[in-house]
This record gives sequence, C-alpha cells and structure tokens, in this order.
Amino acid sequence: MAEGSVLIVGGTGGIAREIARHYHDGVSEVVITGRDPERAAGIAAEIGSGVESLGFDLAEPATIRGACRR
Repeated sequence: MAEGSVLIVGGTGGIAREIARHYHDGVSEVVITGRDPERAAGIAAEIGSGVESLGFDLAEPATIRGACRR
C-alpha cells in the first residue's frame, strides 16, 4: 500500500476502530476522530505510534474547526 494519510471519522469504536488498526500497518499516518477527545487519544495510543486523534462532535459543526487546528 502506498504511503499517505487516512482520516477515520468515529474511529473510537466498532468497525471504524478496526479499520484504523488495519490502516495503521500500511499508511504513514492515521487520524481518528471521536466525540470525547480523551477517549480518542487513548484509543489512538492503544493502536500505536503514528495514530493521531481529534475530538469533536459532527452534530456540532462549530466545534470542528477548533478541533482540527494543531
């Protein structure tokens, strides 16, 4: 698989979490999102190095821009 980045919305649970694990091995960067920033960070750390996290709620669009600024 070619290097690149993958953004997985809702990557803190279920199928999306497993997709993050899958891409972690073959992609240079994986970013997962979740409503709870602390939970997203914990799951990103559990998956491994190179996995970043963002915490925001898609139901609250005003929070997305601020969460994406690093």
